[in-house]
Amino acid sequence: MDIIKKLDADKAKELEIEFKVEDIAMKYFEKNGWEDALKELNDLAKTSIQGESAQKVYYVIALVNQQLKNTDEVIKNLEKALEFAPNSELGKQIKGILEKIKNNGD
Repeated sequence: MDIIKKLDADKAKELEIEFKVEDIAMKYFEKNGWEDALKELNDLAKTSIQGESAQKVYYVIALVNQQLKNTDEVIKNLEKALEFAPNSELGKQIKGILEKIKNNGD
């Protein structure tokens, strides 16, 4: 029973992080508030996130850095995102994105 409770708590944490990422996106993306979005996402990344939810946070940080033309930060955050769940669907996409960036120089 404790395992089920733990799984439920972990799933709840993942959902909470997903909602926070979506909230940040809705709050800043349409008005191009990239710097503010980056600050909130970096704060979220400093919390105890794991797995696919952590991967999504770092992936979105990479997307924001792309908007800010910070290519080195894009690569760094995509690589960090990949560490959390390399075999997830997003992880597979990230591998392709990294390969394209490294082959094309941007």
